[in-house]
Amino acid sequence: MPSMGLVELARFITGLPHGALFGVSALVAASLVERARRGRAVGRVLSGIAMSTVIGAPFSTFAAIHLGWRTAYLLIGLAGCVIFAGLWRYLPSDPPRAGRSALSELTAFRRPQVLLTLLTCAVGFGGMFGAYTFLTAILTHVLHLPGWAVMAYMIVWGCGMLAGTHIGAFMVDRNLDLTAIGALVGTTFAMMAFAGLVNHPWGLLVDVFVLPAFMIALGPAMQTRLMDVAGDAQTLAASLNHSAFNTANAVGAALGSVLLEAGYGYSAIGWSGAALSVAGLCVFLFTISLARREAASASLR
Repeated sequence: MPSMGLVELARFITGLPHGALFGVSALVAASLVERARRGRAVGRVLSGIAMSTVIGAPFSTFAAIHLGWRTAYLLIGLAGCVIFAGLWRYLPSDPPRAGRSALSELTAFRRPQVLLTLLTCAVGFGGMFGAYTFLTAILTHVLHLPGWAVMAYMIVWGCGMLAGTHIGAFMVDRNLDLTAIGALVGTTFAMMAFAGLVNHPWGLLVDVFVLPAFMIALGPAMQTRLMDVAGDAQTLAASLNHSAFNTANAVGAALGSVLLEAGYGYSAIGWSGAALSVAGLCVFLFTISLARREAASASLR
């Protein structure tokens, strides 16, 4: 990595498999359990993101500081090889299906329910990613916390993600729509609290747990909903869900940067995040309404 250009290229290449990895993993997990437990199976897969935040981020930071960043990347690569071998050995085989093709998967783009569900993710998740992007800056430049305390906040954030994933997955198997609505409403209030707590270390510590817990609970709900509405385009729709997360990441971080550059301060990140959560909630409520109208129209035919 002798130049920033090569670093950016490496980031792009390593990012290519993410959508396929999480999408197909969720589909495989859901196929291994009965329908009534799909949400919990998907949530268990998505909990890997939270576990990597709790365990992987502190470990990689420690390795980068004490062993060098090249060693940190080498260890991550070796872990990937071990995981590859485990998948090869234990993942159930899935024989080819006649009549399926990559082009047939593109039919997902003709389904309004798929597009609206993805839009809910792309907008609704933006606030959480905006807060996470600037959390370290707030802890360092506003609260003036030492490095170990910053890492502790990151671990608490990861614990919130882990709790939200499991609670959200459990609730999805009971009522998917109410789980999504509750996650977006809860995130809205947590983002407003974030705006008021940027100068209060203990209050912010609590919100750093609550905010991702509410927001990440939306993940299993949206992933499971895509399985319900994608028809025969299951793989593409599931992979696009992760793309929607990445879009939200870009939207939240970019909006936060614009607000900071305009001089509104870190509190504005909380208010903008709340606005994005409300926008995502509006999109999802419209999605539910449209689905009910479509179902009613189909029953009359």
